[in-house]
Amino acid sequence: MTQEIAVVYSADDNYAQHAGVSIISILENLNSNYRLRVYLIDGGISKENKEKLVEAVKKYNAAIMFLHPEKIDYDAFSKRTHITVPTYFRLSVASLLPRDVKRVLYLDCDLIVIGDISALWRMSLEENVLAAVPNFGHDPDSLGVGVDMSNYFNAGVMFIDLKNWRAEKVGEKAFSYLGLYRDRVIYQDQDALNYVVGKKWVSLPTKYNIQSTMITNRRLNLSDTIIIHFTDQDKPWHYLCSHPWSFCYSQYLKLSPWKGFVAVDKNLINVSLKFAKLFYQKTIPWKIRNKLKIRTRLGL
Repeated sequence: MTQEIAVVYSADDNYAQHAGVSIISILENLNSNYRLRVYLIDGGISKENKEKLVEAVKKYNAAIMFLHPEKIDYDAFSKRTHITVPTYFRLSVASLLPRDVKRVLYLDCDLIVIGDISALWRMSLEENVLAAVPNFGHDPDSLGVGVDMSNYFNAGVMFIDLKNWRAEKVGEKAFSYLGLYRDRVIYQDQDALNYVVGKKWVSLPTKYNIQSTMITNRRLNLSDTIIIHFTDQDKPWHYLCSHPWSFCYSQYLKLSPWKGFVAVDKNLINVSLKFAKLFYQKTIPWKIRNKLKIRTRLGL
């Protein structure tokens, strides 16, 4: 019997394509005994991109539902250069999703799935609110007020028990925290979630959220990687992206309705710069080995 996995994303029109590519990467690697249902919190996605998103999932026999965010003044909260308003939408997952959805996997748009997520879905959370991978590479002095730096998770991949989330009033408390400490949070809603959830979360294996800083520091095992998360400003849809696994995004982009996409920063000067970067990287053996391992996993 086919089981259903519920995932939720939040995006505006600028990130609709990237959400679509991420969704396709899940579907391409999902165990055939599972069916995917996608909930996308709509921060202003165009009709054209909505049609493409529907088209993207249809061929995999998956379903997608667009949800409208709560009417909250999100602009009143702190934002950084590459952090947009839709990042706050995840705080409302419990109130936006249908009540019959008991668990959901929240995913950021800037990640690619290169393995099967069904084992994660079968995981028991017991009395915990969520499961996540510890955040790597943050400055302990830059975390929000009251946040425990030794017990801090990355909110880009969260397996959530919605019953426990509601019982703890996570969303309401997180919004209160953001309003109270607006000028003192660095990692926005991630700080708020860590403050509110406290120790009521389970640590996932690193393979479920390989963050960019992990790759820079080479602290990872590539053999069983499931999710690659492009956590800094160097995104794989940028022509000059220097992330060694940015080609994974390109691979799934080719399978999407956005396959004709051309990076906005692609020009003659940047083409020359990229060639120079590639030449430099080929002189670093560990980067070559890592890239070959991932290409082998993807059958490239």
